[in-house]
Amino acid sequence: MTSSIPSSLEPVLKSRYPHRPRVLFVLRRRPGASPEAFEQALGDWRRRWEFGVAPGTIIARAGVAIAEMQDDLDKQFQASGAEVTAIDGYVSLDLEIFDPTPADFETLFKAAAGCLEPLIDVVDLAESVTLAGVANLTIPGFAPTSMILILDRVPELSVEQYNEWWVRHGDDHRRANPAQVGYHQLHIAPEFNALVADSTGTAVTGQCVIDIMYLGHTRDGFPAAADPSSGDARVLADDIGAHVSFASVKGSFIREI
Repeated sequence: MTSSIPSSLEPVLKSRYPHRPRVLFVLRRRPGASPEAFEQALGDWRRRWEFGVAPGTIIARAGVAIAEMQDDLDKQFQASGAEVTAIDGYVSLDLEIFDPTPADFETLFKAAAGCLEPLIDVVDLAESVTLAGVANLTIPGFAPTSMILILDRVPELSVEQYNEWWVRHGDDHRRANPAQVGYHQLHIAPEFNALVADSTGTAVTGQCVIDIMYLGHTRDGFPAAADPSSGDARVLADDIGAHVSFASVKGSFIREI
């Protein structure tokens, strides 16, 4: 039962950008399941859900990793010394409501409970991860290609402190990435992660930084290189480094299905 909304989500619930409840499952393909069977099952799963934009509608999305782009993604993080762990795919559920109450989260979590059962032949649930909270639609758009990145905050910050900074950082991201069709920040609450993971047989993670970027082209996933000696570039790099940890990075370019 969702009797209250965790305080870690208060910053995003005050965001000036549209925001709504979301559950995202980062999926690990079951050994022995072919990529083709995995993609087919995720497509079938998504098509079971009604599509709409009326208030209260559950919106389902799904995607599979673009394996041939993983090396390009890895290279983008080499300067920070990070190694990127690929993901196999994802499915997600949003509740189309922009001022959510505890009852709205309860509605979404009831929809999510057991929702992965149709995928058990192709998905290793125990190795898949639940991320539940509020999606901040800093750039609200959607496109057939996306990039999902999962990182963490620096240990000196609480989840709530990080989320407060992250909402403000959305403006910097918009300016630095003008070609992106969409940019969604998924602000999680550990309590919600545990609740949904328990009802779906999936795992949880301590990582709390989930970036979802929708792209007209994979090259739009990263901004054009700025002059690193410029004052603005140094300020932005220092600001990110003071809040985001690159000790563990997961992510892939995704083909939406």
